[in-house]
Amino acid sequence: MLIADLAYAEHAVDHLVTAPLSQGQYDALVSFTCNEGTGRLQTSTLLKVLNAR
Repeated sequence: MLIADLAYAEHAVDHLVTAPLSQGQYDALVSFTCNEGTGRLQTSTLLKVLNAR
């Protein structure tokens, strides 16, 4: 079940984030998305700030 959740979170991060990320940033976003959900990532200020750079 965890592997499926992580794959779903990775897919969301891959499609929502347009800015280049370090491995640590990517891992943190996947963890955030896995814990909070893709809806939270989609509407987060964090995503807006990341994609604005």
